[in-house]
Amino acid sequence: MENNRIISNPILVGAMELLKTDDTEEHRDLVMKEIMSATFLAPVVIVPAPVADENGNLHMQPDSRINFCMLKTPDEKALFMAFTDWDELRKWKNEKDQQTLALKLEDYSRMLHQKNAQGDETPAIGFAINPYGANIVVTREGVAHILAAKESAKKMGS
Repeated sequence: MENNRIISNPILVGAMELLKTDDTEEHRDLVMKEIMSATFLAPVVIVPAPVADENGNLHMQPDSRINFCMLKTPDEKALFMAFTDWDELRKWKNEKDQQTLALKLEDYSRMLHQKNAQGDETPAIGFAINPYGANIVVTREGVAHILAAKESAKKMGS
């Protein structure tokens, strides 16, 4: 997880628009390739809120809890949200002080397989990229597929 960065994924946004207008294997591969390296904005609620030091840097308190905002599908399935940039996030909620974390595909994978104290997995079935725009849903299985492709590409490049 990262923070304090400008998040922008213009090639991914363009690839998703291409996919929406022309669903080809080439466009699906381009979207998948861009998801592999993208950094997304994930809206969260941090309680208690981070505290700024004298330099304006935010620091989480030791007892802080991070709650990820989720969407519900019409059939009541939960999805984490992943925004490619601030403009897309503001389509969901336009709050000046919206708390976010910068997440990569691997972070979403960990979140999708996280278990609570009772041993239950997260109710999320995946994550939605720009749910109020292109709305590309990546399921838990899709995440595993993309990570496997990323690992394979890494081995081929080595």
